[in-house]
Amino acid sequence: MKPFKTIDQQIDMLKDRGLLIDLKSTKEILFKEGYYNIINGYKDIFLSDTYEEKFSKGTRFSDIYMLYHFDNLLRDNILNACISIESIIKTVISYYISDEYGICESVYLDRSKYRTGRVITTTNGRKYEIDAVIDNLKHLKNSNDEPFKHYKDKHGHIPAWVLLKGANFWTVKTFFKLLNKDMKSAITAKLLDKNIDYITEDDKQFLSDLIQIIYKFRNCAAHGGRMYNLNIKTRKVSSSIKYYKPFHDQMNVSSSQYSLGYGQSDFYAFYFAVKELLPNNEYQVFNGTIINLLKIIKERYNHRYILILRKMGVPEHMLDIPEEAIFK
Repeated sequence: MKPFKTIDQQIDMLKDRGLLIDLKSTKEILFKEGYYNIINGYKDIFLSDTYEEKFSKGTRFSDIYMLYHFDNLLRDNILNACISIESIIKTVISYYISDEYGICESVYLDRSKYRTGRVITTTNGRKYEIDAVIDNLKHLKNSNDEPFKHYKDKHGHIPAWVLLKGANFWTVKTFFKLLNKDMKSAITAKLLDKNIDYITEDDKQFLSDLIQIIYKFRNCAAHGGRMYNLNIKTRKVSSSIKYYKPFHDQMNVSSSQYSLGYGQSDFYAFYFAVKELLPNNEYQVFNGTIINLLKIIKERYNHRYILILRKMGVPEHMLDIPEEAIFK
């Protein structure tokens, strides 16, 4: 059993492990923001001995705290981008559903219009994905929350653009996966800005992969997870962007580099997924924030900056080029 330690005991332990306590506010920081969140979350690149958890000579508390603060700001930027992309996906899917099936939920929530998907485990037992999706949407439909109650009372139905707006991301991304072939092609063409006449199965799979990595990063960010070195392939349910030449060429990741793990499931892959789906004006803000944060980190950390870029998934041949050329 891990024993409780007071803040003073935590500071003494850090000193014993070679960390320099250089901030007068260290005690207050640890009390309010937590030893686990700061030290356990961000110590790795500062350790000279990972088994004994000894810090490299000269490592200061402020070094770790700055990386923690950098990741907090990165998380805010990630979450804002993901929320915007989620909203776009909901809007586009609901448009094509409405165009195909109309505005009455009794029609567009007809199970027979969609593929069934896999059998999954839910809180209400095992069921097909389509049944879980429809159950979630019907739960919203039957609630007395606004704006659903207003549409039921005033119009007698709830159009898809209203219902999907209230749905969680899992429901929407799974709904997309289960749409019919033509509808998926239309949505893929719209979101990837391609001619619908040339949409392939690879294109549709690519969009599904993009949505999946956005979904995973969004969930981690929403729950306060560590972001800069997040790799969703290391999670219990692994996800990655399959090799897609136009996308990976943009990332400067060749097929051989991809086979080594680059451009699949880390922050670097996520960044380019955001670039693919976020409107340009919002992407410029997203990009500018990341560039500015990295420049601050680079100035502070010197040689450790390369370690941070590696943790973010930046390929080796790009580690020595300017931030604007890496995240372009």
